[in-house]
Amino acid sequence: MEFVHVNHSIADVVALAIHTPAGIIFHTADFKFDYTPVDGKATDFRKLAELGDKEVLAILSDSTNVEKTGYTPSEKELGKTFYSDWTTTKNQIREILGKHLYERMKRRPMILPIIMEV
Repeated sequence: MEFVHVNHSIADVVALAIHTPAGIIFHTADFKFDYTPVDGKATDFRKLAELGDKEVLAILSDSTNVEKTGYTPSEKELGKTFYSDWTTTKNQIREILGKHLYERMKRRPMILPIIMEV
């Protein structure tokens, strides 16, 4: 059995290539081909091609939105949208809380962002 790196919206996703005397069973949960992943670890296309040149008996896979045409954008693009939306929302929260707290307690709130790195 060997692990093959693939991408998803969560970090460190792997597929399994299970080697049997009759051939290979390839198993993966939901995945996507993200050419610009946030963590910099792209799908191991070389390994997928190498396995494809061998006797693959079955591919067991799950794929959300498989019936929809098109593709899912990179997590980097989604991150930009999220950051933009968060900035707008943060300002709205600050304005609402600020008015309420200042009017009642003569205090101004401070919202501190927490940045998590992959």
